[in-house]
Formats: sequence, C-alpha cells, structure tokens
Amino acid sequence: MYVKSNMLKLQLLSSMLLCIAALVLLAGCQNVTAQARSVPALKAAPDPWNSFMYGFNVNSSNDGIVFNHDANNAKREVLTQYVLYNPQYDGVSPNGKDFIYQQSIDGQMQYFTGLSIRPKTGYFYQQAAADAGNALWVKDNQNALVLNKGKGVSVVDVHTGLNHQIISLPYSAKGITVQRIERLIAYQGGFVYFIGAEGVCKNTLCRVALTTDHPQYNASRITDAESYTSTYWFSADGKTVYYRNTNIRINYGTGIYAVNSDGTHLQLLRATEELGGVINSQPVGFDAHGALLIVRYTNGNFQLTRLGNTPQQDSVLVKNIAPGIALPSCSDASTDLCSENLLLSPSAQALMVQGKLSNGNDQLWETHIPSGAQYVVSNLGNKQGDAVQLIGWDQLLVCAGNRC
Repeated sequence: MYVKSNMLKLQLLSSMLLCIAALVLLAGCQNVTAQARSVPALKAAPDPWNSFMYGFNVNSSNDGIVFNHDANNAKREVLTQYVLYNPQYDGVSPNGKDFIYQQSIDGQMQYFTGLSIRPKTGYFYQQAAADAGNALWVKDNQNALVLNKGKGVSVVDVHTGLNHQIISLPYSAKGITVQRIERLIAYQGGFVYFIGAEGVCKNTLCRVALTTDHPQYNASRITDAESYTSTYWFSADGKTVYYRNTNIRINYGTGIYAVNSDGTHLQLLRATEELGGVINSQPVGFDAHGALLIVRYTNGNFQLTRLGNTPQQDSVLVKNIAPGIALPSCSDASTDLCSENLLLSPSAQALMVQGKLSNGNDQLWETHIPSGAQYVVSNLGNKQGDAVQLIGWDQLLVCAGNRC
C-alpha cells in the first residue's frame, strides 16, 4: 500500500504538471533556437563533457523537470520521465552518465538515479526525512555515500540498493568528537570530508578516515572554525583544498584560502572585499593546468580570472561572464556571489551562470571561455528563489527531437 500510494501520488502530480512542463519545454526550445541563430557557433570542447543538466522549477512548490543542454549547438531535451516532487539534486556521476536526486514522500526521503531507475520502488534508498542528508557519488559510478545527519554515513549500491553503514555517530577519535554531520563534501584518498553541525566541526570542514592503513586514524578539522562556506575545491591530486571564507570574525579574515587536505599549511591566496553587500570573489574550479579560477566582481563586471602565483600575475579570461545581469542569484536571497549558480565545465571550456537582471527576471547564460562567445540559454521570468538548479556537466548526447 505504501509503495502504491507513493506511485499514485507521483502519477497524479505528474498528470497535473506535465502539460505545464511541456509548454515550458516548447517555449524554451523556441527561445534557444531563435537565439542560437543570432550568436556565433561555439567551438567543440576537446573532450566529451559538452552538455550540462539543470532542474527547472515548474511551479511555486519547486516541482521540477530536468533538462540536458548541449553547449555546442544549443539543443536540449528533457531527461526526466515525470515531473519531480520538490527534488533536491546531488550531482552528476563521475562518468557523466547519470545523476542522483532525492524527494520527500510521506515523511520518507527517497533517493533516485535519474537515468537508471530501480524496478518496483524507483528509488535505491530511503530513510526518515527528518535527519536525511545529501548523497555523494563514489568514483566507481556504482555506489554512493548517503548521509543521515544524526546516525552517520552509509555506502549504497545505486543499482541494487544493498547498503551498509561506514560511519556511526557519535564518532570520537584523537580528542575530536563528531556528534552530527550537516553535509557530505567529498570522498578522497580513504577520507570522508564533511561539514559538521555542532562542536568543533560546526560549519567547518572536517574529515574521518575510513581505512586503517593511515597512520593518523582520526577525525580532524581541516578549515578554521565556522568558515561559513559550503563549497570546496580539491586539487587534481587531492592534496590541496581551496575555499572561500566569509566569516569576518575569525582572525584570518575573509578571503580565498588554500590548505593541505590534512589541515596543515593554511594560506591566504587573495583577500576579498565587500562591495555593496557583495563579497567580491568566488572560486569556480580549475583550468586545464590546475590553476584556480575565480569570478571577481570589479567595477560592475563579473570577471572570470585565473590566479597566478602573485596578484600581479592574475589574468582576466573573460571581462564579464554575464553582461546585463545584476547579480548571480542566491537561493537564500542574499546579495553574494553564489557558487551553486556558477558552473564551470570540467575542461574549463565553458561557464554557466544563473543570475537576476536589473528588472528582477532570472536568466541563464553560457560563456565559451576560449572564444569569449556568450548567449542566453533561457529567459526564466521573475521567480521567487532560483528558477533553475544547476546540476552538473555530463557526457550524454543530446538528441532533441530525435535529431542527434
């Protein structure tokens, strides 16, 4: 009865909203096609990461559908079979072939893979929604770490649903006790990196070792206390973590920092300024050579900048990543540069930006970094919160209208 009621609820919801979604898709495709004719064709990237996924909110309840958009030719198609009920997206798989999302039904948080749905239930894992946390892909593309904020972390096979707990809370080692975890950040080199919810790891990046072959088998704090940032970037070798601190109360001040993945050798790379309520710099990823790329708000422009060894060696790659946008919009409506609305491709060939125009309308932009070519992916209208959620870049072929 439970599964049937859930499926019936989703079907009823989909039947009410699919017409809206179809109209949105039709209007969006017309819009993209028209604009694609008026902009320079974007050169193909040297790798297959040419498409990106985003969730489009179709109503005020944030029910959504997922689009896949080809950055080279502006084609797009719908990936989801049904309208999703207030989904939360947990990212694209490491091989770029699938994505995880979650939705709460009757007090249960259910976790799904968008393109490889499990028979009967549809979801690969469920738990009580009250303490449910995010999911994190494992590099094998078959398993995911799933967080229960009060109980710990489980590894789950996304194809079979088989699972077992790998971290139990509370966890104590070497003088640090982890009572509760707010969010999983990364799984690197046998360590789970996370943001704590209380104690010494509150609002702070910490890690726990999962294997016993590390001489320091412990829980350790990586960043300074309460750094108030939710996005971290790991170097290709996993040895360095980059992040932005916006907490003016700590001794080091606001800025973009680098720290060894074991918490040693903290460096301030660039100080940030507050300009009209905007913290003016936000990391977005790395170029092909491993240099950190940031978006910096300067003189009314959002500049894509590559950091050099010194500030004098910094170089501007794109003068303004989204002309006409007043601010990359934030889900919490604050006036800040938001990492979740800035999506750099793995090859650093393209950058997606969601932002608000001066008239309050949302807009989705794409910038092709090597050529500087830019165009509007979609005009999204005036919405409360984010009109779309950028999920990630992928390697899926976009076959709009069965034309591949």
